This record gives sequence, C-alpha cells and structure tokens, in this order.
Amino acid sequence: MTEARQQLLSLQLQLQTRLEKVRTDLKRLTSADSQEQAQQRENDEVLQELEKHLSDELDLVAFLRLHEKPQVNTGIAVLVVTILQRND
Repeated sequence: MTEARQQLLSLQLQLQTRLEKVRTDLKRLTSADSQEQAQQRENDEVLQELEKHLSDELDLVAFLRLHEKPQVNTGIAVLVVTILQRND
C-alpha cells in the first residue's frame, strides 16, 4: 500500500469517527428548560454545518480512493490530505 493510500485511509477513518460523534450529539435529547433549548438549537446549527463539512470531506476522500492511480493521483492525494489536516 502506498503512503498516499495509507494517508487517505487514515483520514477517512478519522473523518468517519468525527462524523459519528457529531451525529450522536445531534440525536441527544433536548432540555425542558426553554433557555437551554435555545442554546442547544444554536449548537445544533453549528453541528449541522460541521456534519455537512465532514460528509463533503468524506466524499472527496472516497472519490480519491476510488479513482486512485498511484502514478497520477499520489501527488493530488498528498495535497488533499495536507489541506484537510490543516483545516482541522
């Protein structure tokens, strides 16, 4: 397995773990207190945006893994992994 492929697989696993945590947080029960509910709704908006961002990143990683041709995509994969890791 090439280093770029290993990096993509590792990144994919990290993103999946983070996405699962976000989705778990979104499924939590809301508080009976109206003030806390308002805060939770604001937090949910942030979590929903994060969920979308993580899903988009996973789609990109899956695309790169699906179309991997070591001699062509290795440089692209390394670049994408580097950019995504900087954004974390």
